[in-house]
Amino acid sequence: MQIFRTLKSLLPRRHSLGVATIVLMTAVFAFTDLRDAGAEEEKPAVTADALWTATFKDTSGTPKTFEGLKGKIAVVYFWATWCEPCQKEAPQLKALHDKYRDKNVEVLGIAMDNADKVKDFVAKHQLTFPIVYGGREAIELSKNLGNSLGGIPFLVVIGKDGKIVERITGETKDGRVEGIITPLLGG
Repeated sequence: MQIFRTLKSLLPRRHSLGVATIVLMTAVFAFTDLRDAGAEEEKPAVTADALWTATFKDTSGTPKTFEGLKGKIAVVYFWATWCEPCQKEAPQLKALHDKYRDKNVEVLGIAMDNADKVKDFVAKHQLTFPIVYGGREAIELSKNLGNSLGGIPFLVVIGKDGKIVERITGETKDGRVEGIITPLLGG
């Protein structure tokens, strides 16, 4: 209360209501911070360890693992066939895959959809990068890689050392992913 009295004495009477509002809001935020200080904060993964142990089926129904991505630059894209930004980004990821696949870069699509829809989408867009699908497991993997909101599209760039370099939730501007991976290619 002393702070309020001091501020009130420094301002004309007509500003007292504004000062009271600011002091009240500050107290609410301070209380909220103190109350949440004991809660465990979920920290995004630093490495892609969760990916190396995951298994999903590809469009032919064959289970696939991803340990083979270790030592490569990996662009892991979580998406769905009904997602409009995902539909726009599929050709961009195909172009990225085609351009960099011989340079130790792997694009992996993990669809949060059913097999038939994924197969149709892959055929329609002539996607050349590996695509797998999953339901709840795919959502959990995306969360384990830092997608705290569970939104799609969600893209993760993983360096050769297995550390997550970048996470992007939502639509990615054309060229942004290439800008992220180019410095990782080295000499």
